Formats: sequence, structure tokens, C-alpha cells
Amino acid sequence: MTAAEKIKEMGIVPVVVLEDEKDAGALAKALCEGGLPCAEVTFRTAAAKESIRIMLKEYPEMFVGRWMKQLKQEQDSL
Repeated sequence: MTAAEKIKEMGIVPVVVLEDEKDAGALAKALCEGGLPCAEVTFRTAAAKESIRIMLKEYPEMFVGRWMKQLKQEQDSL
């Protein structure tokens, strides 16, 4: 199943900003137990990369995506 198919199947993907990677496991648990085993983690904080790693390690069934605040091309044009 492609990413687009998974997103369509779930119907909604929560977009999250994690200030502290210590919150990632609890968030993943709550989403999975609530029947929404997915999240889009924004890269607005330094905790984003480690948060994704934790979420996927603790809940491998999750569908976790990432989003960069700006594309590299946009950054280069500033």
C-alpha cells in the first residue's frame, strides 16, 4: 500500500509539533489506542527527528510522516 493509499484509508492524519522527544512515546500510545495510528511530525523543533525514531521503535505499526517547514529551494532563495 502506498503512502497516499494509507492516508486515504485513515481519512485524517494529525499534524504534531513535539518540543521534547520524551513526549513522543506517550503521544504514539494515545494515537494508537485511540484508533488513529498515524502522525505527521513537523520539523519545527530539534526534537522532531528523535521523536519520529521513538514513535516508530515503540509502535512499529504506526504510519509516521515528516514535513519540513520550508523546502530547500525556498530556503536557498531567501
